[in-house]
Amino acid sequence: NDLGQQHHSFQAIQMPGNLLEREGLTPIYAGGNGCAEWACKNGLQVIINRPLSAFTEEGTWRFAEVEFPSGYSNAREALIQRLTPELPTEAERSALSEAERQEISDVEEACSWLKQLINDLDGQITSFSSILHYSHDFNNKIFPMIMEKVEGMDEETMSMLHAFFVEYEKAVRSVTGQLARQNALETIERKTKNTNPLVSDDDFQKFLPTLTSRNEPLQDIALKWLLRHEYVSTILVGMGSKEQVGHVQKVLESA
Repeated sequence: NDLGQQHHSFQAIQMPGNLLEREGLTPIYAGGNGCAEWACKNGLQVIINRPLSAFTEEGTWRFAEVEFPSGYSNAREALIQRLTPELPTEAERSALSEAERQEISDVEEACSWLKQLINDLDGQITSFSSILHYSHDFNNKIFPMIMEKVEGMDEETMSMLHAFFVEYEKAVRSVTGQLARQNALETIERKTKNTNPLVSDDDFQKFLPTLTSRNEPLQDIALKWLLRHEYVSTILVGMGSKEQVGHVQKVLESA
Protein backbone atom coordinates (compact mmCIF):
# COMPACT_ATOMS: atom_id res chain seq x y z
CA ASN A 1 0.00 0.00 0.00
CA ASP A 2 2.87 2.34 0.73
CA LEU A 3 4.05 1.74 -2.84
CA GLY A 4 0.69 2.78 -4.24
CA GLN A 5 -0.69 -0.68 -5.06
CA GLN A 6 -2.17 -3.52 -3.09
CA HIS A 7 -0.50 -6.34 -5.05
CA HIS A 8 3.18 -6.42 -5.99
CA SER A 9 5.93 -8.86 -6.99
CA PHE A 10 8.37 -7.69 -4.36
CA GLN A 11 9.74 -10.95 -2.91
CA ALA A 12 13.11 -10.23 -1.30
CA ILE A 13 15.50 -7.59 -0.06
CA GLN A 14 19.29 -7.78 -0.31
CA MET A 15 21.71 -6.00 1.98
CA PRO A 16 25.22 -6.26 3.46
CA GLY A 17 25.45 -8.18 6.71
CA ASN A 18 28.53 -9.20 8.66
CA LEU A 19 30.16 -8.99 12.08
CA LEU A 20 30.74 -5.24 11.77
CA GLU A 21 27.84 -4.18 9.57
CA ARG A 22 24.85 -5.39 11.59
CA GLU A 23 22.50 -2.42 11.41
CA GLY A 24 19.94 -4.09 9.14
CA LEU A 25 20.01 -7.31 11.15
CA THR A 26 19.74 -5.64 14.53
CA PRO A 27 16.29 -4.80 15.98
CA ILE A 28 15.36 -1.15 16.38
CA TYR A 29 15.17 -1.50 20.16
CA ALA A 30 18.84 -2.58 20.18
CA GLY A 31 20.11 0.29 18.05
CA GLY A 32 19.67 -1.15 14.55
CA ASN A 33 17.22 -0.18 11.83
CA GLY A 34 15.22 -3.41 12.03
CA CYS A 35 15.19 -3.87 8.26
CA ALA A 36 15.54 -7.68 8.28
CA GLU A 37 12.89 -8.07 10.97
CA TRP A 38 10.46 -5.86 9.03
CA ALA A 39 11.08 -7.78 5.79
CA CYS A 40 10.60 -11.16 7.43
CA LYS A 41 7.36 -10.14 9.14
CA ASN A 42 6.05 -8.88 5.80
CA GLY A 43 6.74 -12.15 4.01
CA LEU A 44 9.94 -11.09 2.24
CA GLN A 45 13.14 -13.08 2.00
CA VAL A 46 16.32 -11.52 3.40
CA ILE A 47 19.40 -12.05 1.23
CA ILE A 48 22.75 -11.16 2.77
CA ASN A 49 25.74 -10.09 0.66
CA ARG A 50 29.31 -9.35 1.75
CA PRO A 51 29.14 -11.75 4.73
CA LEU A 52 32.94 -11.83 4.93
CA SER A 53 33.80 -8.26 3.90
CA ALA A 54 33.07 -5.11 5.90
CA PHE A 55 33.52 -1.46 5.01
CA THR A 56 33.84 0.76 8.07
CA GLU A 57 35.28 4.16 8.92
CA GLU A 58 38.47 2.40 10.02
CA GLY A 59 38.97 0.61 6.71
CA THR A 60 38.07 -2.47 4.68
CA TRP A 61 38.05 -5.76 6.55
CA ARG A 62 38.02 -9.34 5.29
CA PHE A 63 36.79 -11.94 7.78
CA ALA A 64 38.95 -14.86 6.72
CA GLU A 65 41.80 -16.43 8.65
CA VAL A 66 44.42 -18.74 7.15
CA GLU A 67 47.71 -20.05 8.43
CA PHE A 68 50.84 -18.06 7.67
CA PRO A 69 52.46 -19.65 4.58
CA SER A 70 55.40 -21.87 5.45
CA GLY A 71 57.03 -21.11 2.09
CA TYR A 72 57.10 -17.33 2.47
CA SER A 73 60.54 -16.99 4.08
CA ASN A 74 62.17 -19.36 1.61
CA ALA A 75 60.63 -17.58 -1.39
CA ARG A 76 61.77 -14.23 -0.04
CA GLU A 77 65.34 -15.32 0.71
CA ALA A 78 65.69 -17.11 -2.63
CA LEU A 79 64.60 -13.98 -4.49
CA ILE A 80 66.92 -11.72 -2.49
CA GLN A 81 69.81 -14.04 -3.27
CA ARG A 82 68.85 -14.08 -6.94
CA LEU A 83 68.81 -10.27 -6.94
CA THR A 84 72.37 -10.22 -5.58
CA PRO A 85 74.27 -11.49 -8.64
CA GLU A 86 78.03 -11.76 -8.91
CA LEU A 87 79.02 -8.72 -10.98
CA PRO A 88 82.18 -8.06 -13.01
CA THR A 89 85.09 -6.40 -11.25
CA GLU A 90 86.22 -2.93 -12.26
CA ALA A 91 89.08 -4.48 -14.24
CA GLU A 92 86.66 -6.74 -16.08
CA ARG A 93 84.32 -3.85 -16.77
CA SER A 94 87.09 -1.79 -18.30
CA ALA A 95 87.49 -4.42 -20.99
CA LEU A 96 83.81 -4.22 -21.92
CA SER A 97 82.15 -1.95 -24.45
CA GLU A 98 80.18 1.06 -23.29
CA ALA A 99 76.92 -0.68 -24.22
CA GLU A 100 77.87 -3.73 -22.15
CA ARG A 101 78.81 -1.59 -19.15
CA GLN A 102 75.49 0.26 -19.42
CA GLU A 103 73.61 -3.05 -19.52
CA ILE A 104 75.36 -4.21 -16.33
CA SER A 105 74.62 -0.88 -14.66
CA ASP A 106 70.93 -1.21 -15.56
CA VAL A 107 70.83 -4.71 -14.08
CA GLU A 108 72.47 -3.47 -10.88
CA GLU A 109 69.95 -0.66 -10.56
CA ALA A 110 66.98 -2.94 -11.19
CA CYS A 111 68.20 -5.58 -8.72
CA SER A 112 68.89 -2.97 -6.06
CA TRP A 113 65.45 -1.43 -6.51
CA LEU A 114 63.69 -4.79 -6.39
CA LYS A 115 65.56 -5.85 -3.24
CA GLN A 116 64.55 -2.62 -1.54
CA LEU A 117 60.94 -3.19 -2.63
CA ILE A 118 60.93 -6.73 -1.24
CA ASN A 119 62.36 -5.55 2.08
CA ASP A 120 59.86 -2.68 2.24
CA LEU A 121 56.94 -5.01 1.54
CA ASP A 122 58.15 -7.41 4.20
CA GLY A 123 58.09 -4.58 6.73
CA GLN A 124 54.70 -3.31 5.56
CA ILE A 125 52.84 -6.61 5.70
CA THR A 126 50.84 -5.49 8.73
CA SER A 127 49.88 -2.15 7.13
CA PHE A 128 47.13 -3.64 4.93
CA SER A 129 43.67 -3.73 6.47
CA SER A 130 42.50 -6.50 4.14
CA ILE A 131 43.43 -8.54 1.10
CA LEU A 132 41.24 -6.12 -0.89
CA HIS A 133 43.42 -3.25 0.32
CA TYR A 134 46.56 -5.12 -0.75
CA SER A 135 45.11 -6.12 -4.14
CA HIS A 136 44.23 -2.49 -4.87
CA ASP A 137 47.75 -1.32 -4.00
CA PHE A 138 49.38 -4.17 -5.94
CA ASN A 139 47.37 -3.61 -9.12
CA ASN A 140 47.56 0.19 -9.08
CA LYS A 141 50.97 0.90 -7.55
CA ILE A 142 53.29 -2.07 -7.01
CA PHE A 143 52.78 -4.01 -10.26
CA PRO A 144 53.12 -0.98 -12.60
CA MET A 145 56.38 0.03 -10.88
CA ILE A 146 57.75 -3.49 -11.15
CA MET A 147 56.97 -3.73 -14.85
CA GLU A 148 59.03 -0.61 -15.47
CA LYS A 149 62.05 -2.18 -13.78
CA VAL A 150 61.97 -5.80 -14.96
CA GLU A 151 61.93 -5.19 -18.70
CA GLY A 152 64.45 -7.55 -20.21
CA MET A 153 64.96 -9.51 -16.98
CA ASP A 154 65.68 -13.22 -17.40
CA GLU A 155 62.95 -15.85 -17.15
CA GLU A 156 64.25 -17.50 -13.97
CA THR A 157 64.28 -14.23 -12.03
CA MET A 158 60.77 -13.43 -13.25
CA SER A 159 59.62 -16.88 -12.14
CA MET A 160 61.11 -16.37 -8.65
CA LEU A 161 59.54 -12.91 -8.45
CA HIS A 162 56.16 -14.44 -9.27
CA ALA A 163 56.68 -17.18 -6.65
CA PHE A 164 57.46 -14.54 -4.02
CA PHE A 165 54.27 -12.59 -4.69
CA VAL A 166 52.20 -15.77 -4.56
CA GLU A 167 53.56 -16.42 -1.06
CA TYR A 168 53.32 -12.75 -0.09
CA GLU A 169 49.62 -12.65 -0.93
CA LYS A 170 49.08 -15.71 1.28
CA ALA A 171 50.99 -13.96 4.06
CA VAL A 172 48.83 -10.85 3.70
CA ARG A 173 45.69 -12.99 3.91
CA SER A 174 46.98 -14.54 7.13
CA VAL A 175 48.01 -11.29 8.80
CA THR A 176 44.93 -9.30 7.75
CA GLY A 177 42.65 -12.09 8.97
CA GLN A 178 44.15 -11.76 12.44
CA LEU A 179 43.85 -7.97 12.26
CA ALA A 180 40.20 -8.25 11.20
CA ARG A 181 39.35 -10.38 14.24
CA GLN A 182 41.09 -7.93 16.56
CA ASN A 183 39.37 -4.96 14.92
CA ALA A 184 35.98 -6.68 15.16
CA LEU A 185 36.49 -7.33 18.86
CA GLU A 186 37.64 -3.77 19.56
CA THR A 187 34.79 -2.24 17.55
CA ILE A 188 32.17 -4.43 19.21
CA GLU A 189 33.59 -3.70 22.65
CA ARG A 190 33.58 0.04 21.97
CA LYS A 191 29.98 0.00 20.72
CA THR A 192 28.89 -2.23 23.61
CA LYS A 193 30.20 0.29 26.14
CA ASN A 194 28.02 2.95 24.54
CA THR A 195 24.91 0.76 24.52
CA ASN A 196 22.29 0.53 27.24
CA PRO A 197 22.61 -3.06 28.55
CA LEU A 198 18.83 -3.19 28.93
CA VAL A 199 18.37 -2.85 25.16
CA SER A 200 21.39 -4.79 23.84
CA ASP A 201 21.28 -7.19 20.91
CA ASP A 202 20.97 -10.38 22.96
CA ASP A 203 21.40 -12.74 20.01
CA PHE A 204 24.72 -11.18 19.07
CA GLN A 205 25.90 -10.92 22.67
CA LYS A 206 25.39 -14.66 23.09
CA PHE A 207 27.60 -15.20 20.06
CA LEU A 208 30.52 -13.08 21.29
CA PRO A 209 32.27 -15.83 23.32
CA THR A 210 32.75 -17.75 20.07
CA LEU A 211 34.47 -14.73 18.53
CA THR A 212 36.82 -14.25 21.49
CA SER A 213 37.69 -17.92 22.01
CA ARG A 214 39.76 -18.22 18.81
CA ASN A 215 38.76 -21.89 18.56
CA GLU A 216 37.35 -21.42 15.07
CA PRO A 217 38.51 -19.55 11.95
CA LEU A 218 37.00 -16.10 11.65
CA GLN A 219 35.18 -16.95 8.40
CA ASP A 220 33.43 -19.88 10.08
CA ILE A 221 32.30 -17.69 12.96
CA ALA A 222 31.01 -14.96 10.63
CA LEU A 223 29.02 -17.42 8.50
CA LYS A 224 27.60 -19.41 11.41
CA TRP A 225 26.31 -16.26 13.07
CA LEU A 226 24.39 -15.40 9.90
CA LEU A 227 23.21 -18.97 9.37
CA ARG A 228 21.69 -18.99 12.84
CA HIS A 229 20.03 -15.60 12.45
CA GLU A 230 16.26 -15.97 12.49
CA TYR A 231 15.61 -13.37 9.77
CA VAL A 232 18.25 -14.44 7.21
CA SER A 233 16.98 -16.47 4.25
CA THR A 234 20.04 -16.61 1.98
CA ILE A 235 23.75 -15.78 2.29
CA LEU A 236 25.74 -14.93 -0.83
CA VAL A 237 29.35 -16.10 -0.44
CA GLY A 238 31.96 -15.49 -3.12
CA MET A 239 34.20 -18.53 -3.65
CA GLY A 240 37.16 -18.77 -6.00
CA SER A 241 38.22 -22.39 -5.64
CA LYS A 242 36.91 -25.91 -5.04
CA GLU A 243 38.60 -25.86 -1.64
CA GLN A 244 36.59 -22.81 -0.59
CA VAL A 245 33.37 -24.44 -1.78
CA GLY A 246 34.20 -27.52 0.29
CA HIS A 247 35.01 -25.43 3.33
CA VAL A 248 31.72 -23.51 3.17
CA GLN A 249 29.88 -26.81 2.78
CA LYS A 250 31.46 -28.04 6.02
CA VAL A 251 30.40 -24.83 7.78
CA LEU A 252 26.82 -25.39 6.59
CA GLU A 253 26.85 -28.93 7.92
CA SER A 254 28.20 -27.91 11.32
CA ALA A 255 26.07 -24.79 11.86
